[in-house]
Amino acid sequence: MELMLYQERARELERDWKLMCNGEPEAAEPMHLPVAFGRELIVKRSCPSQRLIRVMFEELCCKGIDGTAYGSPDYLALVSSCSALFLEEIPCLRRRQRDEAKRLVLLVDSLYEQRTNVRCRLIELAVDVDLDGDCICRYMLPSQRRMRQ
Repeated sequence: MELMLYQERARELERDWKLMCNGEPEAAEPMHLPVAFGRELIVKRSCPSQRLIRVMFEELCCKGIDGTAYGSPDYLALVSSCSALFLEEIPCLRRRQRDEAKRLVLLVDSLYEQRTNVRCRLIELAVDVDLDGDCICRYMLPSQRRMRQ
């Protein structure tokens, strides 16, 4: 069941991507976006003619291989250069991932400030908190949510 929901969400996001690309091809090469402090953000999937960007959570909210961690000025530069952002593979963020959670909040704030459309795909759809205050993630159907309330 969980795998089916995950795959269904992936198909929905892909359908939305193609719809918003409006028949235009994706960029053949990665896009190099200038962000704050003279750095560049490499975007692997984009549709430049429609100003669409598609990235993974890990690429934006976790430290890169080179140790780069993006912040608010970087996110503002990113979202001001696109009309819509597709953000994929957002995990359940646990207590030990405080930095990643803060970066996600900064990204969402930037999207809101610039009024940029966003499409997201989560890895997990529901969260419970265990006795240690950490997250336990699992899929939950709408009918299950109503039953727990």
